[in-house]
Amino acid sequence: MLRSNYRTVFILLSIMTFVFSINCTEAKTINVCPNCTIKTIKIAITSATPYDTILLQKGTYKEHELIIDKPLTLKGQKESIIDGEEKGNILLVDANYVTISGVTFINVGSSYTEDFAAIKLRRTRYCRVENNYLEKCIFRCGIGKIKVCHHKRQPY
Repeated sequence: MLRSNYRTVFILLSIMTFVFSINCTEAKTINVCPNCTIKTIKIAITSATPYDTILLQKGTYKEHELIIDKPLTLKGQKESIIDGEEKGNILLVDANYVTISGVTFINVGSSYTEDFAAIKLRRTRYCRVENNYLEKCIFRCGIGKIKVCHHKRQPY
């Protein structure tokens, strides 16, 4: 009888392992640079799948109103800059489990009617914002409706 129980457990574990291996995909790293296949952050975010890492290579990326709507890591290498060209928010986060690190944000827009920010966290949980550099930003980080996020003081 004991042998029969072990056999049943073994079969169930084998089936579960098979089912989980079908649904699990490996996270990938998406490189963004002027000479890479993907040249803009917006395209990288769109083409990414949950839990991928977007790696910004050295360079200035003139983009604004970038929306992260899935769990991702946005990581900048030395001298990777996102220039908002003073046109509004630069990065809006509407997803859980997002990490933003090592990126320089410059030139957030200004308005008398809206609070533009370099990084705006909206409706998010379990995020990390650390080791970023923020320059020429009226509101550096906008935070609203977040829970259990790690926000390390950004050097200004």
